[in-house]
Amino acid sequence: MANSKQLHILATRPAAYAEFMTSGRLPRGKTPTGPLVDLLNSIQPRHRAHIRGVTIGPALGYTGSHRFDTAEQALRWVCPDNEVFGSFPADSWRMKNFHRRLHLEDLLEHCASWSDKLLEQHPRLRRPQPKPDVAKPDGDPQEDAAPKP
Repeated sequence: MANSKQLHILATRPAAYAEFMTSGRLPRGKTPTGPLVDLLNSIQPRHRAHIRGVTIGPALGYTGSHRFDTAEQALRWVCPDNEVFGSFPADSWRMKNFHRRLHLEDLLEHCASWSDKLLEQHPRLRRPQPKPDVAKPDGDPQEDAAPKP
């Protein structure tokens, strides 16, 4: 079923109309992607409302500095819809070569306040902790690592 944006494209772009008439395929938009989009989408909407004072900048993969009252508003800016036809403001500010995986701690470093339970409720979004070296109770880990003759 066609939505109003697809119908508008068919009515205003002759090439899209010709392709639809020959193949039956409707115009497709692009899906906004990126590390910040993935992180914000993985947080439940009710929790996004409790993340306040979000500042999106280079550390989160966008040029400039953009401040939003909640993480939900920030998500609507970086991903206005599941399928976007044409351009949207955040896409021109996105650093296309930024591919580092973002964790919840990365986002919270750029927020004014958040719920204390947020980190507990989203353990899979947290930065992995390095595993400590386990030493044998009777010896030094250095001794165990040394080759034996």
